[in-house]
Amino acid sequence: MSKSAQRGMTQYLPVLTAEDQAIICNCVRKHNPDYPGAHPGLLPFLSVVNCVLCLQLEVRNSNGKTNHRIHSLLHRLEWFKWQVDREAAAADYLTRCLSDRKVYARFGQHPERGVPIPGLQAIEKRPRARKMFERKVDAYDNIRPMMTLRRFSPGVWGVSFPQRYRHYVEYWLVDNLV
Repeated sequence: MSKSAQRGMTQYLPVLTAEDQAIICNCVRKHNPDYPGAHPGLLPFLSVVNCVLCLQLEVRNSNGKTNHRIHSLLHRLEWFKWQVDREAAAADYLTRCLSDRKVYARFGQHPERGVPIPGLQAIEKRPRARKMFERKVDAYDNIRPMMTLRRFSPGVWGVSFPQRYRHYVEYWLVDNLV
């Protein structure tokens, strides 16, 4: 994630009205258990990606009752997010409806800590500093691509993983955890 996306929504506050800020805070309170008391004073410390995900969940859970204000706000923030996150192409993120029972059975009680992508045999070699008397050819760490799952609400999970394995992870999630 780029540094400006990690800094939060500070650069977007002049563009947002007080009502927009209240809508974002309400969605964050509803859908992110890490910020149960979100208020407009906390917005500079929330990431743009976090706010966009909470707004997307609000639209998804609206059961057909669309709020045009949330839609327009979501489109503006997503545009800002893509302007900010162009260099964040290495990691990808999905929000999916998965079975809680299957996720916990497969990954244990803490899937947010990360697990190697199941069934994937790919191993990436990352160069590292050589140890004493080690050949240059052997100075690599073998790393398996990891994926993390984070629960937003019952049945709604956020999944992060390396972008190059997006299709594999999407198909694996549908086949095993839905």
